[in-house]
Amino acid sequence: MAPDVVRVAPKGYGPEVDIWSVGCTVIEMATGKIPFHKVASSCVLMIKLGTEKQPPEIPEELSDEAKEFLHK
Repeated sequence: MAPDVVRVAPKGYGPEVDIWSVGCTVIEMATGKIPFHKVASSCVLMIKLGTEKQPPEIPEELSDEAKEFLHK
């Protein structure tokens, strides 16, 4: 779930949440692990996403092209 969705902004959210989802899907497809898989619980993850505007960690094993794609 994108941070904008967790925060429930008064004006809603836009296409950025879809881009966030694509990035998360690419990470899962490439590694077999969901982004933020090291976070202990879904509640902790929601708090983290809602308060920190930090993207998921980009795995080192990805190609340079994949890393560049995810950084955008």
